[in-house]
Amino acid sequence: TVLSGVGNGSGFYIDAEGGYLLTNHHVIGDSKYVKVRLASGRELVGEVLRSDSARDVALVKTEQVALRPLPVSVQAPAVGDELVAIGSPFGETFASSLTKGVLSGTSVVKEFKYLQSDVKVLPGSSGGPLIRRDGSVVGIVQGGVGVTPGATVNLFVPIDEALSRLAIDIKR
Repeated sequence: TVLSGVGNGSGFYIDAEGGYLLTNHHVIGDSKYVKVRLASGRELVGEVLRSDSARDVALVKTEQVALRPLPVSVQAPAVGDELVAIGSPFGETFASSLTKGVLSGTSVVKEFKYLQSDVKVLPGSSGGPLIRRDGSVVGIVQGGVGVTPGATVNLFVPIDEALSRLAIDIKR
């Protein structure tokens, strides 16, 4: 769970040695530092290293953690692929919740490409990973678009675009 002055959301480590994690810009806002609360309850201070408000992605660095980072796959999932999202919907009460769905397609909203899925997205899920069946991250939870709660189209930032916008080169 990532906590900032503007609220809270989710995040995930892409490098445990360096303590680098990804989340959304709207989760961290203009904060230079955020609090990161691990599933164990341990709290860390995170420094926002890079952020792109237009693409709504951010890179945060904490001290080294004894967690295995999630592998990243820049190969886009196919329509119909099973996907899961992990996050902290409605805050820490439901931290580490997992929801499941399928990729229903891609959408372009305000010039940006998004993965579209029926994976359930709730407030606080933002910034969490969208994971393919093989365990690799293919996207970052963005949020739902719609006029009625529960009747939304759920969108996810493709991981390759997030990495590119944040100038991150993942060693494979």
